[in-house]
Order: sequence, then structure tokens, then C-alpha cells
Amino acid sequence: MRVAVRGTLFGGVILLAFADYFFRVRLAGRSRSVRARATWSCRCARHWLWVLGIRVSQEGVPPTYGLLVSNHVGYLDILVLGAVQPMVFVAKSETRSWPVFGAMIRRAGTVFIRRDRVHDLRRVLGELPPPVEQLPVEEGVVVAFFPEGTSTDGSTVLPFRPALLAPAVRRGWPVTPAWLGFSLDEGDGVTADEICWWGDTPLAPHLLNLLSKRRIHARVVFGAPQPPGEDRKVLAQQLREQIQGLGQVHPTPA
Repeated sequence: MRVAVRGTLFGGVILLAFADYFFRVRLAGRSRSVRARATWSCRCARHWLWVLGIRVSQEGVPPTYGLLVSNHVGYLDILVLGAVQPMVFVAKSETRSWPVFGAMIRRAGTVFIRRDRVHDLRRVLGELPPPVEQLPVEEGVVVAFFPEGTSTDGSTVLPFRPALLAPAVRRGWPVTPAWLGFSLDEGDGVTADEICWWGDTPLAPHLLNLLSKRRIHARVVFGAPQPPGEDRKVLAQQLREQIQGLGQVHPTPA
């Protein structure tokens, strides 16, 4: 019964999101405004958190300028962070072709990257700096991404890929670390299996199972913004260590 009710509400929220985009963004002539698209995405994320029964506790102050980096346990990370304030995410290119959700991700102003092609990373690094440089200054939108490059079961933080931190080093943007964690009510399953989306788990069955949970508890801890320094590899290591500390996660070998 819970899956049926939430599934119906979830579909309704999707229809509402597209209608909201049409009337408040596209029809208003704001489809080129990254701020407007990120604000629309923020509203959508808050609606989905309500439908999924996710209760968020927040510690620290979210950034208002620069980049935000976090550990990554699955698609719920984007909903939790995206509901805090308007943000633009950097995501793998596969997500743009997801049914329904891909269309919404594209409308949110997401920057896509193909992780399997080195030249595409260079393209994004060349493409990313101008909009990222302008967003915080002109529209107040933080750019967020997950430098692990993949999701995990939440028990560890993988070594960070420093390439996407290069624009911050070149232009001196502050970088804010954040840690995300989830838990379930007693008797509702194991978080690593039921909440985290990692490995080869198909999306649809995982989402249907998620709808059956009584309540999901999310905790996000924001660290302090820090200057990027002069070395992206050093910055990546520092951020990883800080995020491990924020979540009290045991370090793992690089």
C-alpha cells in the first residue's frame, strides 16, 4: 500500500515539476537563466523528499559561493543537497538518457561528463570554468559534484579524482566539503543495501524498494569553505580527509 500511494504521488510530483518548469521558467523567458533552473530543481527536490519520507538534519552552513564537494552513495545525494539551496551539479553523461529523470536533469542545468573518455574530461574542463566563474558572482548558484567518481555503500570515502578541481585552483574559488549519510528505522533494512545505490544494482527495482520504507533519515554536514591552494592533487587529498572527518568515516588506502 505504501509503494502504491507513494508511487502515485511520485508520478504526480513529476507532472507538477514539468508544469512548474513550463510556466515559471520557460514561459517566463527564463530558460537561459541558470539561477532560475537551479531554483526550479530545488523546489522539485523538496517535493521528492516529502514523497519519499526523507527527513533531513543539517549541520554547518551550506556555501553561498564556489564549489561544493561531497561523498557519494547514490541518487538521493542530489535530492538532499539540491533541496538545501539552488545548486548546479556535475554528473556522468549516462544520466541524461534516463527515462523521465534525464529530461529533468537536463532542465536543471546539469553539466555532463563522459568518464570513459579523457578528451571529454578536457572538454568539460574547458567548458566548465566560464559558467562556474559567473554563477556565484552573477546568479549566486553553487556548483556541486562528487569527486569519488562513483557511488559507494557509505562505509568509506574513495580517493578523489582531482581533475575537476583544476578550475578552482586556477581561479581561486573556495571549495566547501560536505558529508552525507543515511539511516532507516529499526526493522526497515540495512542502509548499505536499501538506501545506497552502488555497484550493478538496477535503478527501477531500487527505487521501488525505496518507496516501501517507512521513513528515511538523511544527515548532511557542511564543513568550512577553504581556499583551493595551488595544487589540485593536494586539494583533493585535503578535501577527502576533511569529509572523512565530518562523517567520522575510517580512512581507507588510496
